[in-house]
Amino acid sequence: VDCHAGGGGGGIAFSELRRELVTVSNSHFERCATDNLFAVGATGGGVHVSGSDHSIRVLRVSNSSFANCAAYTGGAVHQDGSVAHRVELADVHMLRCTVPSGDGGALALRSTAQRVDVSISGGTWRECSAPDGHGGALFTAGNVTVRLFDDVRFDGGRAVRGGAVALLGTGAELNIRETHFEACEANDVGGGVYV
Repeated sequence: VDCHAGGGGGGIAFSELRRELVTVSNSHFERCATDNLFAVGATGGGVHVSGSDHSIRVLRVSNSSFANCAAYTGGAVHQDGSVAHRVELADVHMLRCTVPSGDGGALALRSTAQRVDVSISGGTWRECSAPDGHGGALFTAGNVTVRLFDDVRFDGGRAVRGGAVALLGTGAELNIRETHFEACEANDVGGGVYV
């Protein structure tokens, strides 16, 4: 609660790890933030992951919550580049996470040339926002496949493009099953989803 960092990872920063599996489970992050919400390097208010391409096989976040977290990009969680080959979020709840000027109110992931697979199952993403960017709740850029399934709920997300979800890049793929979007808004296009 009330954790802060000058750069990335107000709660936790994983940097240059070489692991098969990195897990965050049964955890609660509240009011975790980067100190400067307008600095490009201030990413991942709750968790920031950086390092070499595919140095982590799986990044798994489960049975956890992020409330009122903020950063420049990735208000709750940010992965820089293709660090983790696979990112899994299961029963993760995001509440009022924001990026005042960047992308991905709750989660932001930018891939390099290496493909990154993201699976999100269960959980609620409520009132997350990127008022001047893409993806009120979830933003990816680059060679990324995102799967949303098993009762994921996006409620009240807001952004310029993709009120809930925004995927940018020629390699972006999105698969949606049993996912609910309610009261999400975009100032430009994609009230729920922008690809």
